[in-house]
Amino acid sequence: MKKAMTVILGFLLLVTPTTGLMAESMKHHSGHSMAMGQDKKMDMKPAKLGKYKKSKFWTKSKRVMIKAPLVPVTPGIARFEVQLLGKKGNLLTKAKITSARFEMPGMKMDLPKVAVRQTKPGFFQLVFPVPMAGFWKVHMMILSDGQTEQGTLKFVTK
Repeated sequence: MKKAMTVILGFLLLVTPTTGLMAESMKHHSGHSMAMGQDKKMDMKPAKLGKYKKSKFWTKSKRVMIKAPLVPVTPGIARFEVQLLGKKGNLLTKAKITSARFEMPGMKMDLPKVAVRQTKPGFFQLVFPVPMAGFWKVHMMILSDGQTEQGTLKFVTK
């Protein structure tokens, strides 16, 4: 019991001062909890952006393409832009991202919503904290020509 407490306290001391994060309980697929979380102010370093092996992602209906030339490649506050394009590569200036959420497949975590802001017609900035390295998916609901589309953007952080 004493050894387990030392390990837990050592982990909290290692994580809390260096990351500036408030510890919250997050559960992964095996049901164990991890001491990590996000500060309400998102007191994390910005994530570095780079190219992923794929930069274009189609919605399920194949009517809208989500283009992300740069995505997060390290953990931290992800802040990057996506474009919404039509089948012929034309910019969909009237399309909107109505909601977005992100996940690490296979892990159960309480993650905040993705902040979405239109920067200009057809361009949207996504902002959210990526707490750890791994494979991530951003699920988006897109309204285009009166129809709701579901699309998923994928990336890996190291």
